[in-house]
Parts: sequence; structure tokens; C-alpha cells
Amino acid sequence: MHRAALFIVVILAASSIGGAVGYYSRGNEATKAPLSIITASLYTQLLESASKDSGIKAVVQGMGAVQAARQLMLVNGSYDLFVSVDPFIISSILEPRYASWYIAIASDSMTIGYSSFAPDAKQIEQLARNISLYDAIKDYSQALVYTEKVLNIIFSSEGKIGISNPNTDPEGYRALMLLQLAGLLFYNNQSYYTSLLQRYNETGNVVELNAGSQLLSYLQSGEIDYDIALYLSSARQAGVDYITLPPQLSLGDANFSSLYSMASVTIHSGGTAITIKGAPIFLSVTVPSGAKDQDLAAEFILFLISQQGRALMTNLGILPLTPALLYGNVTNVPPPLLYVENTSILQVEG
Repeated sequence: MHRAALFIVVILAASSIGGAVGYYSRGNEATKAPLSIITASLYTQLLESASKDSGIKAVVQGMGAVQAARQLMLVNGSYDLFVSVDPFIISSILEPRYASWYIAIASDSMTIGYSSFAPDAKQIEQLARNISLYDAIKDYSQALVYTEKVLNIIFSSEGKIGISNPNTDPEGYRALMLLQLAGLLFYNNQSYYTSLLQRYNETGNVVELNAGSQLLSYLQSGEIDYDIALYLSSARQAGVDYITLPPQLSLGDANFSSLYSMASVTIHSGGTAITIKGAPIFLSVTVPSGAKDQDLAAEFILFLISQQGRALMTNLGILPLTPALLYGNVTNVPPPLLYVENTSILQVEG
């Protein structure tokens, strides 16, 4: 980056403390190659919209986040930005060789999606209303009672259940975590619902795909009746029916981190077994160590955590973190992010 341009970035970013974030981008230069972004597919719309709004040209490739990490490692140097719906993918698979830090920019939570064509749709819809009502007034004990009824209806019905592959997509292993937590809470038996899922699979009524985003169209068309773990932001964007989950099961409330950690799933990535513990959901971004234009990628992240970027996330049903949280080796963070550390828009953690 030219010194003059960098100076403008620093001044504008610094002036944003406590107010709107100033923003400067080189991305609209005619000679500038577009950023290459690889992302959890459910957030493709966010990144494409951010590219348009920021003026930074980008080519966005979406797939399951675990699969995306493998792709990045296979062609190291081909991507300028990596976006994951689970920071563990960065810290356990990409660090330290392919990435050394990440920024959590937003939170999300799990829901259960259901189709209007589901055999028990009307009964599920009424229970979903009850759960939302009690969740709104924080009567979680009653909300959990209705959630148990929902799960028992799903596993006793003849409908098709959709789930993504845990080895390629965090939505898949979070579905198993959700079921483990439900088993613990309702029956003091972590494997209660995962065993039911396994038996249900033997009937041919479980549809497994590589990415949760693929399940949305199946849900909308009635090819599946239930998506056992659907991100709240995705459900809202797609306009599908969903069941709000109490925070004990949603993986969306940091106050329940200790409970979430009681769930764990072992996945296989590149022949290596990795055990992942339940944790609150954070949408996280990093600039891979082999990125061709680290400064421009950092400017793109700066836009995402700016006032305008946070508004964009909110409009898409994504809950932005204010401030965003920086983890890892902060000495490797490129400008302009380096100059907004420990401010109202970016806080260094750990």
C-alpha cells in the first residue's frame, strides 16, 4: 500500500472511535485484481453484498467450512480471505501454517427448520409458537418442554430429516452437538437422540449433503421435512419456517459455554481425526498467510466491522459483534486492522 493511502486509512479508522467508521478502499482501481474469498457457503450473500457496498472487487467461492479449509491448503496462495462459521476450523486446521490469527465479527445460533409439507407441520408450528413465546420471556424451562416435544415428534414421524456432512460442514457436527445437548438435558443421556438419528438413518429417511446451504432448497421444495440444525441467519434470509431453540441448545449464547462444551464430535479432515467441542457460534475471518494482497483483504475486513458492514449483517439476520474480537498472533495482522486494535471496533482477546 502507498504511504499516502495507508495514512488515509489510519486517519479515517481512528476518527471512527465512538462513532461511524470511516473507510477508504483501493478496491475500485481498474488495474486491481479482485480479492479471492473462500467462505462457508451460507455467508456468500453477505460477502458479495459487502464487495458491492465497499467497492472492493471480490470473487466469492462458497462451500462447507471444513471443505473450504482443505481447499485453501491444497492451493495455498490462491485465496486472500477465509471466512468460517466456526473459529475452531481456523485455529485447529489452518493454524499455524496457513493462518495465524482470526477476527470474530458476528454471532449466530441454531434453529430447526421445517417444511410446510411435513406430515406434522401444523402440530410443529403450534409448538414452535409456544417455544418462541416462552423463550421471549426467558422461561427456558417451559421452552425446553416444548422443544422436547418437537424432537420426539420429528423422530417418531415418517418425514425426511436433512443434515449436512460433519466432515465437510460445521452445520453437520453442530446438529450432532445439538442432539447431544438435548439428550443430556431431557434424559441425562448424551446419545439418546444421536442413537435415534442413527436408527432413523437406517430407514432411509435421512438426507445428508456436503453443505447446509444445499438443504435450504430441499426444505423449501419439501424434499426434506426437517433440517435438524439450521442457522438462524440462513432461516431468516431464505424465509423458511423454523423453530427457535432455547439458548441451552442453540449454541448461540456465551452464557452457556460450559454446557455447550459437554458436547463433542470427532470429524476427519485430510485423514486426521479432530475432536471438536461445543462452543458459541462465531462467524470468523482471517487473511491466509499466502494471500497475494493482504492489505486489501484487511481493508475488506475493516469494512465488515465498520458501521456500514454491521448494518449490512443486521439486515441479513446476522448479529454483528461490537467490537469485533481479534484472536491469535496479533503481530501478523496487516494494516489497516493493525491501527484499530483495542478500539471501539476491534478488541484484542487472549
